[in-house]
Parts: sequence; C-alpha cells; structure tokens
Amino acid sequence: MEKDRKDFILEIGTEELPASVVKGVPFYALKCVDKELSREQHVYVTPRRIIIYFKEMVFSYNKLYEGPPKKIAYDANGKPTKALLGFLKKINATEKSISKVPQKDNEKIGVQLKLFVDGAINAYVINFVKSLESFQAMTWDNSGVRFSRPIRWILALHGNKVMPIKIGGLEADNVTYGNRLSLDPIKIKNPEDYFKKLKKNNIFYDFLERRAIIEKYLNKNNWHKNPQLLDEVAGLIEHPTFIKGSYNKAYLKLPREVLTASMSKNQRIFPTEDKKGNFGNKFIAVTNGNTKGLIKRHYEQVLDAKLKDALFFYGEDIKKPLSARAKELNGIVFHKKLGSYADKIERLKNIISYFKDTFKLDNFQQEKIIKASLLCKADLLTQMVGEFPSLQGVMGKYYALKEGIGAEIAEAIEEHYHPRFSADTLPKSKLGRVLALIDKFDSLISHFKAGHQPKGNRDPYALRRQSIGLINIILKSEIEVSVSGMFDKIFELIPGDADKDKLRCEFMEFIKERLIVVMKSDYEFKHDLIEAVLSSGFDNLYKFFLRLKALSNIINEFYFEQARCVVERTNNITRNVSGLVGETDASLFEEEQEGALHKIYKGIRDKIISLIAQSKYDEATKLYGESLAQVTSKFFDKVMVNVDDERLKNNRLKLLKEINSLYANNIADLSVIPAQAGIHKGHRSPPSRG
Repeated sequence: MEKDRKDFILEIGTEELPASVVKGVPFYALKCVDKELSREQHVYVTPRRIIIYFKEMVFSYNKLYEGPPKKIAYDANGKPTKALLGFLKKINATEKSISKVPQKDNEKIGVQLKLFVDGAINAYVINFVKSLESFQAMTWDNSGVRFSRPIRWILALHGNKVMPIKIGGLEADNVTYGNRLSLDPIKIKNPEDYFKKLKKNNIFYDFLERRAIIEKYLNKNNWHKNPQLLDEVAGLIEHPTFIKGSYNKAYLKLPREVLTASMSKNQRIFPTEDKKGNFGNKFIAVTNGNTKGLIKRHYEQVLDAKLKDALFFYGEDIKKPLSARAKELNGIVFHKKLGSYADKIERLKNIISYFKDTFKLDNFQQEKIIKASLLCKADLLTQMVGEFPSLQGVMGKYYALKEGIGAEIAEAIEEHYHPRFSADTLPKSKLGRVLALIDKFDSLISHFKAGHQPKGNRDPYALRRQSIGLINIILKSEIEVSVSGMFDKIFELIPGDADKDKLRCEFMEFIKERLIVVMKSDYEFKHDLIEAVLSSGFDNLYKFFLRLKALSNIINEFYFEQARCVVERTNNITRNVSGLVGETDASLFEEEQEGALHKIYKGIRDKIISLIAQSKYDEATKLYGESLAQVTSKFFDKVMVNVDDERLKNNRLKLLKEINSLYANNIADLSVIPAQAGIHKGHRSPPSRG
C-alpha cells in the first residue's frame, strides 16, 4: 500500500432498518461515490448498521471537472457567462482554476482541482444520506436531517484517524456496538480491527453471507421455497440462528397459500415439506442470535392463534357463493373518479366482447372468460382476502373450485393478477392470459384518464409494474394486439373527460419507455438496435419483438451491413424533404442508373412486403441488402439528385424515398445504427451526391 493511502471505514448505526432499505442501500451508496477516492468500494448493510468500506483511500487527489461548452461559457467578447460562473461556484472554484479552455465551440471547458479527503468524504456522506430520503425518511432530532430510521452512532476511521464527519446532531467516533443483546460499546483501532471485532461479536455484516447461511439450513430441512421471504429475513437479522417449531395438523386442511401467507406475513417463518412436496406441520424460524425455549413457545402460540382465525375465515367464506359476492361489488370503490369494481367488471365484459377476434376466442371460450371476469374480483369481499390481501385471486380460485365452477374459469380467476411482482410467474392458461391483459390494460388506461400517470419516483398505483407485466404476457404468449386500438376502445368506456389524442400520445410513450426497459434488462438487446426498430413502430408489441430479435440475430451478417448502408444513404438525402406526392415516374429518367435502380426496386418490393407480412424479417433484410446495395451505390456515383430541374430532382427523391420507406417504415430505420455495429466495422458509407 502506498504511504498516502489508508483504508477507510464508515459505519452509520441506526435503529432497525426495514428490509427494503437494507436491500436498496448498496445501490445508492455506490452511486454517490467519487471513484477516484479509493481503489475499491464495498457496502454492507444489516438492519442495525450501514457499512461503507473504501480500500486504500487517498488523503488528497486531483479531479477534473467538465464545465459547459465554450460557446455557452463565454460571450462574444470572450467574457465568462452566467453559465460558467454558476458552474465555478458549484464546484467552489474561480476563473484561475480553469485548466483547459477548448478551441472549438462544442468542446467543454475543464477545471482541475486538488481535493482533500476530509471535504470529499463529508460531501459524499451528505449526498448519500440525502439519496435515501425516498425510503420513507423521518426526522429524529432538531437538525432537520432526514433518514429512514433514527441514527444512533457514527464510526468513521481513515486508518487510525477519526474523520470529522457529522450527521444531524451526531459526530463520528471510533466506537461501534454489537447486536441488541450486547449494549456495551466496542472501541475500534482501524478498519482491519473493525471487521475482526464484528466477527468476534457474531455480526454477519455481509447480506449475501447471511442469506447463504439461512438458505443452507433451510435446504437441509426441506423448506417450502420462498425466495422473497428469504431475502426479507436475511435483511432483518445480523446473526442468524434457528428454531424448529410445529403446529396442529388440523390446519393442514387450509390451502397451502393460506398457511404460507399467515406464516410469512405475521411471523416471517418458513413452512416445511415432505419428500413428495406436501406440507408437514413443522416450521422454521430464523432469529437474531436468540434461541431460548420461550421464543419457540411464543412462535407456536402466535401461529396457532393466526391459523385458528384463518380456519374460521375459510369456513365463513365458503358459506356464500362468489356470484352472490360479485353482486355486492358496486359498493366497493375502484377509484373515486372511475367508479366501483362492478363498473370495472362491466368494462372487462365489454372489452372481451369487442376484442373477441383479436384474442382468437371461440364462442365457448368467450362465454368462459366472461364468467371468469364477472367473478374475478369477488374474493375482495371475503374475510380471508381482507386478512391477507396477497391472496387476491388465489382464494377466488379455491372458492370457485369448492362451488363446482370449472377448473379453467377458476384458474383464470387466479391468473388474471399475474405477474404480481418482478419474479412472479406469467399466466399459463389462455383464459388467464387474456383476462390478465384486459384487466391490466383497463387499469393502466383508467388511471391515465384519471390523471395518475407515474411521475419521477412516484407510482402509487404500480402502473410501471403492471405495464411490464402486460408487455411480458404479450411477448411470451405471442399475442398480437394493437396497443393504440386497445387504448381507443377502453378510453371510451371509462368515465370522465380528457383530451383523447394527447392522452394516447402520453400512454404510448409510457409503454415505449417500459418496452425499452424490458428489451434491455430481460433480453439484453443493444440500445441503438432497439431505437432503430422502435422508429418503425411498436403498436403491435409482439411484431416489434420479432423484428428486433431477427435483426439482432443477423447484425453481423454482410447483407445486414448492405441493408444498413442503403437505408442510411437514402435517409441522408431524403430526411428533410417534404411535399413529395405520388409514385416515381419512370418516363422522367435520364440516366441509366435511375432505370436500373427503379427496376430492381419494383422487382423486389412485393416480395419484401410479403416476407414482412410473414414475419420473415431476416429474409426481407437479405433480399433488400443484396439486391439494392450495389445498384444504389452506382446510382449515387453517377446521378446528381439535387439538380436545377425541379421535376427531375423531385422524381429522384421520390425513388430514394420509396426505397428508404420500404425498409425503414416496415422493419427498422437502420440509419440510426453506426457502421461499427455491422460486420465491416471500419466501413462507412460515403456521403450521398446532392
């Protein structure tokens, strides 16, 4: 280690943090780091402490800041503008600090400053604490600082030196604490000593290590796998210890989802299974370093009381059929601007009837899905769902089966809520998929019309999650549906007033943003290729996906680069041209290359349109690229497009526009993709002859 580098440790000790904060903190902690501070940065979180460890942190370092471009930074007389002065004030610098004045207008000015670690770390802590305000932050002293939970101590050491860090009314020291069972302060000499003493005091500071310890124990005991609960429990403890308990076998008559919901919601404990996957009457609790016998008895007593209630709810619920409950949904408000759940169900029924052919429903399927739609929200009025909202749809399925309603309808009642979260399964049955899509389309468009579009981090109605679920159902189920068509029909069924055209644009942009997220995160498609395919339309999400997938598979083929060159060159010369009416007139051709290009284009046009209709986008690209690349190049070599004769010029532009539109309007605007994306990474098309 260099002499001017020492390890740094920051520990923010808090009252118990929620599991969601424990999971989210590392992202925000690393997002705020100036990477030049140290060679490595690590973040560890337990419910009681946030640990930020910088390996080999400097005492001081030089940092280059980029300012505004020269044309914005200086006026016509070469004097600094408000933009430049504001930038200098923001980074606490003066005009003398400017180390790089660019020569070109678009180049940015540079300011290099020597930063000392005390100030840099203070700035980091301030930014980090502020970044967590979205996690239900609170104030706990007179300083006004907001954080997810009250901060009780701060430890900050650079080597063996205490750093002058302050958060709220607390100042940093070299003292930490063990878990809740150990209240004595622990003095720390340096970062290395810190980690040793945490281990000695049974503080498992690494979330992944805690999770692995818990999962290993659960696997040995045949737990009913619940990854979400595992993550939550791993986020709520510092020292995992285990208790095995049991409950009355009489409760096994309850649906397993009820048992799981009761255990996870009330006590965060794990049911176990036998080798055949059947629930036994055993459970496992994970405690924070405490395994005394009284705790086991407490777990069993609380669970018995909760399951006794659940058994009572179940018995009461099955006394009343779902159809009778459905008639009472007019008394349950869906949204104050959108009416009751009965109104929503009426919309679902109308949407199913209107889009019957779109979803390829025969009369028998239509009858079944309409019945499922009439019953799909009825379990909201049951006592079981009142106690466990996560069982919406699940209980509807069980109660439907208990009444003798067909398995297909019962399955659709449950599946129409799927996916409920990011890792959830998609609906498996056709009726479930269609009902889920219609329900999500209705909820999304309804809330848009009510003026509840997501803004920033705010999304109280989980519209982003619902839209991603909708997109995934469409793609995985290979369903072809017009998003704008769904919008137009559903908009008319929803109460209230709004500018339909404006709202449609906002809704389509919202779907587009979520589509990009799914294409990048789930399928890892490249951004420029996504943009190219988006430019040709995404109203039919499944067709969009097929185009994107096909082009991604052939992007390194020579014919793809040929097609890209044709689209790029024809786009370069026609993109700013408007007012071209009618088709190309062959009688106006004066050059041999005009006729040759037009003849080949006419010869392949219908074939390409046919291939596109069959979703054979790779074949269409091959035919387009191989047929047009060479003849288009010869055209630009020999033909001057922007001649004085307006008739000749417009006719040549029409020809190039038709060639461009054939591909760019129907498959992808490849002009947005750089040549490096294709097989000839060093090749670029020469400029078109104007």
